[in-house]
Amino acid sequence: MAPDISEFSYGFALTNELVDRYGDLRFAPIFPSLLEEGKPGGGYDLQIGGPTFPIFVQFKLSHKMMTRRAKEISRYKLPIIPPFFRFSIMDSRHSKQHEMLLSLENAGNEVFYAAPRFHTHEELNAAFNKNSVSADSTFVRPSTIGHLTPGSHTCAIDHSTIHICSEPFSAEGLSVQDLRNSITGKLDENLLRFGPDLTEFLLDRYQRASERIEDSENKALMAYDQYIETYMYGRFQTTGQPARPIGLRYRELVSSLSEKVSLAEGTFEKISKLSEFSTNIFGAQLFVVQRK
Repeated sequence: MAPDISEFSYGFALTNELVDRYGDLRFAPIFPSLLEEGKPGGGYDLQIGGPTFPIFVQFKLSHKMMTRRAKEISRYKLPIIPPFFRFSIMDSRHSKQHEMLLSLENAGNEVFYAAPRFHTHEELNAAFNKNSVSADSTFVRPSTIGHLTPGSHTCAIDHSTIHICSEPFSAEGLSVQDLRNSITGKLDENLLRFGPDLTEFLLDRYQRASERIEDSENKALMAYDQYIETYMYGRFQTTGQPARPIGLRYRELVSSLSEKVSLAEGTFEKISKLSEFSTNIFGAQLFVVQRK
């Protein structure tokens, strides 16, 4: 059964809960539009100079599988009992988004897919009212999925276990408590401060990602899809020439980003540029996590 909710609705509900609910941690999404409107901290009570760690989250939607005719059971013979949920991973023939997220994680970042274990407006509203959107979500690191061959791939969610198809293997997904524990550990291990520390950290990690992208490119990536071109040039350009390697184009983007950040005035404007980059290039929402 296809979802009748949007990624925006799910992302909003999950973000709202992460912001308000989690005890001694403050999850603050960096929305450039709010920063541009002059809302302090993007509308959240972020502490300049406070201990900080960034995470990246891509919101997915789940289809509900109701019968044993689902391919996970009928074709791949996985030990799943319906109903269960499934989300799709971008086909690398059309978009290299998964490989990009994997490169971002391999550069030393905390990166997650977030997918709901529900699919209707009624279920979303009920979870929102009960503050259980995050508890009813599964979080998956791109590295748990790993490199994928070109073609259609999905991730089936069976309680806490995930099953990656079409080359089936199983792994453990993460709960919101696992996510919280991981971020708490990062805050304890790192001495990042919200301000120049975070700006330099993110720029460094974006630059490191270019090395991982080039490694991935040598193994799997032949060309990149048009949203990079759209971000760089405002529209997709067809030149009739072979596409330049993604690693080269990504390095150009990071160089341009570094210049934009250096010209930006103040911490929040700089972080805004870095968040916009995450959204446009990786399709992931940047959160800044602090202790309350």
